[in-house]
Amino acid sequence: MVLSNSGNSCIRNLAVPNDPTAEMQMDTCICQESGGSAYQQSGIISHWFYLLTHGYAGKGCDGKCYSFPAIPIDSAAKLIYNCEMSYFYEDMDFPNIIRATIEAAEVFSNPSEIRQSICGAWNVMGASTCGIDEFNDIGIEQYGLSFSNVNNGVYFVGNTIVIDSLQTLNLSGTIHLNDSSRIIVRPGGTLVVDGGTLTNACDGEMWQGIIVEGNRDMRQIGSKQGAVYLTNATIENARTAISTKGFEESTWWYKTGGIIQATNTLFRNNRRTAEFLDYENHKSSGGIASNASYFTRCTFTIDDDNLFAENDVVFKNHVSLWKVRGVKFNGCTFRNETATTIDSSRGKAIYTEEAGFIAQRVCPQVSNLDPCGCFPSGNDPVTRCSFEGFFEAVHASNALSNYDITIDNCDFAQNYVGVELDAADNARVSFCDFDLTDTVSYCGLELNNSTGYTVEENMIHKSKTNNVHKVSGIVVNESGAAENVIRKNSFSMINWGIIATGTNALNSRPRIPGLQFECNSFADCRMDISVSNDTIRRKQGSVSSGADNVFTGWGVSQSITLSNANEIIYYYSDGNGHAPYNSSTEVTPVNTATANACASTLCGIQVPQRGTREEALSQYRALAEEYRNLAGAW
Repeated sequence: MVLSNSGNSCIRNLAVPNDPTAEMQMDTCICQESGGSAYQQSGIISHWFYLLTHGYAGKGCDGKCYSFPAIPIDSAAKLIYNCEMSYFYEDMDFPNIIRATIEAAEVFSNPSEIRQSICGAWNVMGASTCGIDEFNDIGIEQYGLSFSNVNNGVYFVGNTIVIDSLQTLNLSGTIHLNDSSRIIVRPGGTLVVDGGTLTNACDGEMWQGIIVEGNRDMRQIGSKQGAVYLTNATIENARTAISTKGFEESTWWYKTGGIIQATNTLFRNNRRTAEFLDYENHKSSGGIASNASYFTRCTFTIDDDNLFAENDVVFKNHVSLWKVRGVKFNGCTFRNETATTIDSSRGKAIYTEEAGFIAQRVCPQVSNLDPCGCFPSGNDPVTRCSFEGFFEAVHASNALSNYDITIDNCDFAQNYVGVELDAADNARVSFCDFDLTDTVSYCGLELNNSTGYTVEENMIHKSKTNNVHKVSGIVVNESGAAENVIRKNSFSMINWGIIATGTNALNSRPRIPGLQFECNSFADCRMDISVSNDTIRRKQGSVSSGADNVFTGWGVSQSITLSNANEIIYYYSDGNGHAPYNSSTEVTPVNTATANACASTLCGIQVPQRGTREEALSQYRALAEEYRNLAGAW
């Protein structure tokens, strides 16, 4: 502050030296047109010093957003003293004054951090608007974040950060980036964010995001690909939080293969969180390998605090995958928490075109006695993937190629469609829970023009049956003339448990091979199995092994309904609920089949049957004797 000679009353506030109530204005921008008097221009240096010692977060003279931490006033005084003694000279212009203050930071033990605040303050003052190109290079590339570690501070980034090959940038503070800012990780470069936050610099403006470049024709090893490692981090308000492509548009599809590995990281209010472009990883032996990227216990979410409308963007997907395989989502949470009506604007959690991925639980411990079970280990809990609030939680389309998709032990709720697979052959959807209770829900799983799938041991349910909120559990359309099975799933209070439409078997007799329904259970559904407008496998089950679905109906419910469809022979064994009821006349039931064990086909080891104590002791003695014989022979 500038004080009067007659007391301590403040006559000029250096936080706002151009206060319109003052008798004479002082400049606060380097290129401000104000007549150029010495008094007016003194406001520039004074305000810069104020910013340096107080820090800043907001817009500068150029209309861009800036944020940087304050430096102690004694450090600022030391800087000015060094400038006066060694760098300032008579009749200096502003470009040279700026360069002098930057170079004078050499007296500090942490010059890079001091220069961040020096450059940030000059940026606020409008250095970039006066043609001082050298300043931008000095401020960002030579002394900036590109070649330093940032810990526990709040920093501004006004330009692009480039992490070159063999360079590592470690972040654990809060980094504010303006609307033109991005981070580029070149092949062989590494970005590590451990507990840090990457966010926008100014209210209402999104930043560009991270681009991690790679070498499309090389394996995913660190020296060949860019890599981003995130632990307990937050990335928010970016247009695309992380993308594996080239920076220049002409290199988008040629610099793919970058690695993203994230654990316990929050991705919030990004237009898109992760974008993977065409890349095939390989083993050292030459065979195809899964992508090295993964997300473990990460949260992907958008809410009504997003900046989409202000930036004229629309949310479409949290994750987009094009021609990659094996990207893993382990125990992740995907949410759309906006108040938008359920329609296509609610987007998707995961969207693929010609790509494969794995969404699965984190299973800290598996028991050898229960290989399908999953147990916590100490403080490490079991964590399932969850998807909530989307138009389509997962949409995969693989019409031109074959990529494996696995969705296992995941939870779906408040989605219009849980999973839609279009021409996605050999997909697996297992042990998932589809809650269709919410009135926005329409369908749990939809399979279109897909074959070779495994759909087993899923639970699909809603809390009540009514004709107002009509939902479908599983819809199969055009799976073709191949042996496919919908197996061992449970349906509760669903209007249509399973719907099959189109060609799902050989079109001519004997209409084998084709789609079968086996060992499913239906409780209080309006229609358990509905087939319309074509066919399924003519023989459901066989004499040697019944279809043995379990039907538990109510009132006017029907177990098997055929509409404009070919007749079927339904084999089942004697057992509670095995007999179809209220079925179409085209269904011929045969109750002479051998019971189907309905054992899991997904567990590697069957759980041993518990016998009597005497049987257990006998088995133990036999194994002990076998062990002694083997030990003696050895």
